[in-house]
Amino acid sequence: MKKIVPIVGLVLLFTMSILTHGETKEQTQLVDIVHLMEEQAVQIEDWRLYTRGPGIEVASIDEYEEKLNELMTSQQSFQWETSNWKHNEHWKVTGTTEFEQLTVLAYPLEEHYSMYLIYEFMGKGKPQDVETITSLFQERLDQLYVETPTVFTTVTGHRDELLQRSMYEFGSEIIKKFSAEKVEELKEETFVSISAYNRQWVHSIDTNGNNMNLQVALRQDPTLGAKTTITIGTPIITTEY
Repeated sequence: MKKIVPIVGLVLLFTMSILTHGETKEQTQLVDIVHLMEEQAVQIEDWRLYTRGPGIEVASIDEYEEKLNELMTSQQSFQWETSNWKHNEHWKVTGTTEFEQLTVLAYPLEEHYSMYLIYEFMGKGKPQDVETITSLFQERLDQLYVETPTVFTTVTGHRDELLQRSMYEFGSEIIKKFSAEKVEELKEETFVSISAYNRQWVHSIDTNGNNMNLQVALRQDPTLGAKTTITIGTPIITTEY
């Protein structure tokens, strides 16, 4: 059975942003994860950079629409979907490019409305130029946000065999290579998840009173033989695994 990260909407992500420690500028660990996966002979299937900006209070829907139009005008590389964008006093507009998705939302908050942005940069297969991708990603964040929020990095791949090692042993090796300390773990017959903390990385989130900024998940499907799906995320995996 597949495991899904227990994310309860955007509220949880906002809470995690509040609990995040470190400087304003965020450095994604995409380069480190891709290099380690290549070193461990993991075939990369897809990757994703995800971030959500802090809420912006607007006095009215008219003000929200004004700010939205300004954003859409400044980000003309996106194809905007503006139909069906109002639903039960919640407003949502999504813009996409070949590798990006930008969602602009607003919802009632007491006497005002809160407006926020969700930005994703993603791709299939091994990223061909990781350094360029992270540079372009940071440039986009600089355009969209006054203060860069936490970046959630997730990379998924697979290995056909783990060479006599268990999933837990392989996952533990990854944690060790990242110079991280285990915080939480879950071991099942066909699934392993390990959460850890690297003291050298700027950002972390709280989990049950402990800091964490690295999560590794491994899953095997008995119908696929010895193939193991491996997902690595910082500070936490934000996709299905």
